[in-house]
Amino acid sequence: MSLSQSQVAPPFDPNDDQAVAELVGQVAAALRMARWGGVDQVVRKARPAPAHSVANQRPEHPQPAASPRVSPAPAERAGAPTLAQLAGVSRRPEAQAALEALATEAAACAKCPRRQGSSRVVFGSGNPIAKTLILLGSPSAGTDEAGRVGQGEVGVLLDKMIGAIGLHRDDAWLTHVCLCHGGGTRPDLADTRACSSWLSRQWEVVQPKSLLSFGEVPAQFLLRQNRPLAQLRGKWFEIRGVPTLCTWSPEELLAEPARKREAWDDLKSFMNHLGLRR
Repeated sequence: MSLSQSQVAPPFDPNDDQAVAELVGQVAAALRMARWGGVDQVVRKARPAPAHSVANQRPEHPQPAASPRVSPAPAERAGAPTLAQLAGVSRRPEAQAALEALATEAAACAKCPRRQGSSRVVFGSGNPIAKTLILLGSPSAGTDEAGRVGQGEVGVLLDKMIGAIGLHRDDAWLTHVCLCHGGGTRPDLADTRACSSWLSRQWEVVQPKSLLSFGEVPAQFLLRQNRPLAQLRGKWFEIRGVPTLCTWSPEELLAEPARKREAWDDLKSFMNHLGLRR
């Protein structure tokens, strides 16, 4: 069966910046997925010598015949990405498109009063097929101004915290319980309920396998409890079947630096539980 012209992929043009960017993004996603599967390094095999050059070489001393090598079965190859991981990479464009459509829809949201006093709706960002979902309370002033999760002084500390456990923004999906800054006021129960559908729909697309929650607002929202974060942090919970750990947010740590030791203990627990490495 022959393919129609529309079914044949166009040749790769190295001078096309967009094509190069898409290729780099796909390769980066595949490498990150392989790393999560246990691949620490990729060994480049030496190229076999051309047949004619081997034939022309006459060893002075005959060599004993080498015993045949048995290739390991696919399951025996240490660190080989699983079919599930490769399938995850293949669904990345679909997930990216779904999240972009959600972001466009969310930009027009006015379900709660927090939209007033906000520059914009700050939708999630990061890896659309991430294994880890990072949840924050509501956008900071710097985030509201920039329009991207985790900006300003809060974002600098957030990057340090997730970087300390071997993660990068591109390894996770970052979002807020409430997508609007709301003039800097703390979200109340009505706010989180009004915005909960956006979190739920992002969750369905990303399909995370772990959740790291920063701050009292998301912890109380996820666990449906009014207890202070000091009583909730550092303990493992399951939310929709996903292992979840709550800890102090960057804002809370900037306000009370003495809590950084507790936050680091929580992050180490998250790192060890998921088998991450710094």
